[in-house]
Parts: sequence; structure tokens; C-alpha cells
Amino acid sequence: MSRLEDAVAAGRFLVTAELLTVNAGGLDAVRERFAPYEDWVDAVNATDNSGLAPSCAIATVASNEPVSGLGSADKSPDWQFQPNSLLVNLRAERADYGTGRVYTITVGCSDTTGNRSTKTATVLVPHDQSKK
Repeated sequence: MSRLEDAVAAGRFLVTAELLTVNAGGLDAVRERFAPYEDWVDAVNATDNSGLAPSCAIATVASNEPVSGLGSADKSPDWQFQPNSLLVNLRAERADYGTGRVYTITVGCSDTTGNRSTKTATVLVPHDQSKK
């Protein structure tokens, strides 16, 4: 658990700090600015003062199963997404021989000061959805 979670679970009085204007350097810069307060506070909130909210979009979609060649009912494409969007359509199709399809969706975000981040999410299409 984090120090904040420990304090909440123990019912202690919480002390937090607000760090303003961490414009660059990412998490290392936040840690450096936080270091003098580490023994005194349970949590810190840091802002990057970048002005506009970050823009995010799906960068890639991939699958652990082939896009085509799964059988006679195979349809393509298995996924669709528009550039500069967070919306994706996924086909609930999986190979008869596999354990289930896993889609991996990568989302990238950036702000006007050049800060960038990417994260992935997975969606599982189980092999057997019958009620046997």
C-alpha cells in the first residue's frame, strides 16, 4: 500500500502537499521536488502547468490471433478505429483452436509542452461462452 492508503486505513489525520509548476522532467522532476517533504506528508499533488488538457488517441490495436484464416466464417477487419479518437470497434471473433482472443489497445497522450505517455489495455474474447 502507499503511504496515503496506510494513513487512510489507520484513520490518521492526513497531510498533503501541493507542488506547483513541474513543467518538464516527468516523474523524476516530481520526485526531486517532493524529496524535501517526503518525511512530512502522506501524499503530494503535482501539476505540470501545461495549460491545455492532454490530447489522447488510440495508437495501435493488435491481437494474439491472426486477422484472417480462422475458418469459413472469418470476417475482416477484426477492429476499426478512427485517427485522433478513443473509440474502437472490436469483433468478438476467436479461433476454434485457441484459448481465446486477446486484443491489446495502445493509447498515446501528449500535451502542449511535449510530455508524452502511452498505456495499454487488453480485451479478452473468451474461447467458450456457451452455458453447457
